[in-house]
Amino acid sequence: MGTLAAALAWARRGFRVFPLEENSKLPSGDCPNWTVAATTDPDIIRSWWVDSVTGFERSYNIGFLTTGWIVPDVDTKRGKQGYKTFGELGLELDTLTLLTASGGLHLVFKGLSRPVGQAPLGRDIDIRSHNGYVVAPGSIIDGKRYTVLLDLPPAEFPVHLRGLLREPRQRDAGTSTSSIELDQPEFIELAAHWLRTQAPRAIEGQNGDDATYRVACRIRDFGVSADVALDLLLELWNPACEPPWDPAELQRKIENAYRYATSPAGSSTAQAAFEGVNLVEPPGVRYHHGPNGTPYHFGNTLAIGEIETRPFVLGNLLLNRTVTAIVAGPGAGKSLLKLIWAVHLALGKDFLGHKCYRPGKSIVFDAEDDVPEQSRRLHAICIAFGFDINEVRKRVSLVSSNEIMLQLTTPGPTPTINFEHVNRLIETLQDPEIVMLALGPLAELHSSNENDNIVMRYVMGVLRIIAQKGDVAVVTDHHTSKPPMAAPDAWIGNQYAARGGTAIPAAARRVLTLFSATEQDCIDAGIPTKNRREFVRIDSGKRSYSPPGEDTQWMQWRSIKLWNGDDVGVLVPYDVTGKAKDASSSLAGLLIDSIKNRGSASMPMTEALGILQLDPILAKEDRSVLKNRLERLLQEPVQVGGTELSLVRTNNRYELVVS
Repeated sequence: MGTLAAALAWARRGFRVFPLEENSKLPSGDCPNWTVAATTDPDIIRSWWVDSVTGFERSYNIGFLTTGWIVPDVDTKRGKQGYKTFGELGLELDTLTLLTASGGLHLVFKGLSRPVGQAPLGRDIDIRSHNGYVVAPGSIIDGKRYTVLLDLPPAEFPVHLRGLLREPRQRDAGTSTSSIELDQPEFIELAAHWLRTQAPRAIEGQNGDDATYRVACRIRDFGVSADVALDLLLELWNPACEPPWDPAELQRKIENAYRYATSPAGSSTAQAAFEGVNLVEPPGVRYHHGPNGTPYHFGNTLAIGEIETRPFVLGNLLLNRTVTAIVAGPGAGKSLLKLIWAVHLALGKDFLGHKCYRPGKSIVFDAEDDVPEQSRRLHAICIAFGFDINEVRKRVSLVSSNEIMLQLTTPGPTPTINFEHVNRLIETLQDPEIVMLALGPLAELHSSNENDNIVMRYVMGVLRIIAQKGDVAVVTDHHTSKPPMAAPDAWIGNQYAARGGTAIPAAARRVLTLFSATEQDCIDAGIPTKNRREFVRIDSGKRSYSPPGEDTQWMQWRSIKLWNGDDVGVLVPYDVTGKAKDASSSLAGLLIDSIKNRGSASMPMTEALGILQLDPILAKEDRSVLKNRLERLLQEPVQVGGTELSLVRTNNRYELVVS
């Protein structure tokens, strides 16, 4: 049986459909302009599916255009972790859900008022939306049929995940007018060198589609045409991908990148940098010395008694009249940390060694959590820290998008200040007791392209204006971009972990990153690897007014039960140094006792690892991780109860020695 009936059925539901090649996910050659041609018109659909000469039905698969919809694509094939990410993101099967031929899911949600781009929602979950498509039920790939798993009405997209959505990549209107001649020898050589030495590889399960798009865009920036780019990628890049792309599929991805890239072709070339620039000699100028009529004069350095002390609010985390940015992934605790700061400021309490210089009131606006949810967290924080909630409530104002609409800039490609909303905020901040304004997430405070540095410099400038005019410390939170595949921990303590343009961290005076403990942290601090996500590290990504240094601070997730029965997760301080010392002493003591009990002065490393794995907790650790931990512990001899334990290399093997 053909697929025409299924295509018409989906069209009646309001989905714009178009034909895909038989036994394929690729658009049919009969419908090359599918982003425009996709339709619900039954006559047009029949004209595609029915041969006008023979009258026979073509065996097309069905694509439906996802423009106007938001469709998370949960991938599970070949060991992918889509279902795991599904649970971690808090998604639920409460909307129209389609089962793919490979066992994955397409969840169909209603679209938002703004267009949404094709970007990963999490590991092995991509978003299909503006100018994208998915294969519709009724289609067949290699004998396996796409079906409907749950026939429910499309639901609203979850509010708590909207901050992860990105704007669509727009077609570059200026590309065709560029006067740069592509494929010049030096351009090709530069692109080839970058592919050999720096280009990230596409790894299945690690956002390989996005990596491929970025690589193709970069080659385009070098001034290389799409045809030459395909040759270069097939020869120098594709063989190292895991797995390599099929040449036809790679060509399609390159064509998409060249079609929707956001900068003109050849934008990274020297010619582009100076295109249209005429350098002329300046006219003769008479230079005047002295202070009269100019801002340049000597002797204007302020005396030390005339310089005001920097107006820190909470240690060097919050500085009055400036912006602090907290950068982290979803669920890391960004919103919670802002509430914790508000509680400490309300009571004048120091936080993790950061002195509370300016106790006072805080306004906390959260576009993702309503006031009841924020209230639960505030109560849980006070219980966890032993604070009086009744005193805290007097000095904290909780606001959500349910109470007020808050957009700092007007919509459009060229933003301007939304004076109604900004002035309302500044007027509220005239209360001299207000010391902190927490707004977030950043993506919900504007409707501009966050990858456009000029635009985001403007948006961040509005935050600075609010901080200065309101005489408060402003803090906002923002999601991370995807970490480099070769070094996933590279975003820790890195201000450029922030998603979008570099203007976002550049405009903040303080940038903090929040991440779970790494495997190396577990080795250093004696944290069981399986528990590492319980521990959160706070690192400095940028601090403009204090010296650099290693200042990682640690917190641990703790579940707090409220009087109404709700369980709420709270971050509480965690002494990694002290715990690590205790764990190290315990580990060393166990090994010393074992060596002494056998009447010996030494023990081979392999035997020591076997003894450690008798411990119920350590038994669950990977042996290589345990070995690394032991080697780091014994980089220097450890003293326990007057006995010294050291690691000695003899006869090409490691031994533990007591003395």
